[in-house]
Amino acid sequence: MQITRLFVAIIISLVLSGCSLWPKEKEISAMLVQHHNMVGIAEIENLKVESSKQEKGNYEVDVSYRVLFTMDIDQSVNTQLVLEGMDTNAEEEKTATRRKEIMFGMMMPYGVFKQCERVLVEEHITLQKTKKGWTIIGTAIAPDGVQAEQPYPNCREILTSSPALKGEDYSP
Repeated sequence: MQITRLFVAIIISLVLSGCSLWPKEKEISAMLVQHHNMVGIAEIENLKVESSKQEKGNYEVDVSYRVLFTMDIDQSVNTQLVLEGMDTNAEEEKTATRRKEIMFGMMMPYGVFKQCERVLVEEHITLQKTKKGWTIIGTAIAPDGVQAEQPYPNCREILTSSPALKGEDYSP
């Protein structure tokens, strides 16, 4: 009888601990926004875990999601410069170089985007558990893994209520 209770207790504790073994889709979305420097620039919608596996102590995940751009690429670059404490109107070499780096980094996966445009993304993510929680240690967008979609209907109305923007204008 005691062995049965002990066995049941062990099974219940394993099931309950298993609930928090891997990050949830909402957590993965938030990590992707941070990882790709999209805070205030874009939102991730409809993230779906297509497949996952544990490998070499890491968590390998294939996901698909939509990116809704809340501003165009020029606004996005200026927003990133402001977040980094740089003067967006400065003509100095350091600002110009950083502007090019940011623009290149944003254009590589998504191309030249405009506000309210959406893209469907398929991406492979490697996550690692740290003392502070899960962190992304690597990503790879699948070949042909970014596909443009129709602009979001009523986008401007949605953006004014967006938690990322809260109706604020980030343009300089």
